[in-house]
Amino acid sequence: MAVRIISALVGLPILLFIVSSGGLTLKISLMLIALIGIDELYKALYKKYTNIQIFGYLSCVLYIYFVDNFNTDIFIAIQTIFILCIFIYMVLFYSTTSIKDVIYAVFGFFYVPFLLANVYLLRHIEIGAYFIWLAFISAWACDTGAYFTGVKFGKHKLTPNLSPKKTIEGSIGGILLATSVGAIYGKVISNLVNGYQGVNLVFVCGIICFIGSIFAQFGDLTASAIKRYTGIKDFGKIMPGHGGVLDRFDSVMFTAPVAYLMVSLLEYL
Repeated sequence: MAVRIISALVGLPILLFIVSSGGLTLKISLMLIALIGIDELYKALYKKYTNIQIFGYLSCVLYIYFVDNFNTDIFIAIQTIFILCIFIYMVLFYSTTSIKDVIYAVFGFFYVPFLLANVYLLRHIEIGAYFIWLAFISAWACDTGAYFTGVKFGKHKLTPNLSPKKTIEGSIGGILLATSVGAIYGKVISNLVNGYQGVNLVFVCGIICFIGSIFAQFGDLTASAIKRYTGIKDFGKIMPGHGGVLDRFDSVMFTAPVAYLMVSLLEYL
C-alpha cells in the first residue's frame, strides 16, 4: 500500500501538468501512454511478438496524431488502410498467421488508442480544461469509494467469478462518492465559468460523474476479464504498486468517452 501511495503522489503532479498543458504536450503523452498500453495488451494476448502488431502500433500513432483534425473521411481512410493491411499480411503470411491474430490486432486499436484519445478530445472542447477532470473524478473517486466502502460494509459479491473482491456495497459506495465529488467540483468551477450554456454545473457534473462511475466499473471489470482470459495478474510493472498503464487507466478509458459525449450534448440543450 505504501508503494502504491508513493507512486500516486509522484505520478499525480505529472498528470496535472500534462493534462493542464493540453496541446502537443498532452497529445505526445497520450501517444506514448497508448503505445505502452497497446503493447501491454498485445503481450498479454499474443504471448510473444508477432509482426502483425506493427499495424496496431502504427494505427495508434496515426489516430492520436490526427485526432484533433479528424473528420469522417480521415477516420474511415485510416481504418480502411489499417484493416486492409492486416488482411493482406494474413494472406502473405497465412502459414504463421491465424484469424485470431487479426482479431487481436484490431481489438487492440479500439480498446486502447481509440478510447484513450477521448481524453484529448474532452480537453480541447469549450472549457475542456475544466471538464477533463470529470473523467478522472469518475474513475478514481469511484475506485476509492468502492474500495473503502467494500472493506467496511461489503458482504454481497458483485461479480464473484470475475473479480471476487468486488462487492455490491462497494460499487454503490463508489458511485455515491464519485457523484458527490463531481457535484462539489461542479460548484467550484461554476464560480470560475460564468453561465456556461446556461446550465447548472453542479447538477451536470454530478450526473456526468454518476454515469461515468458506472462505466468506470465496467472499464475495470473489462480489464479484469481480459486478464482472466490471458491468465495474467497485471498488464505490466511500469507503475510501482499500480501495475501497467492499462491497470491504471482501464477506468479512464471508459469514463473519458462518456464525459466527452455528455459534455458535447450540452450544446444541444
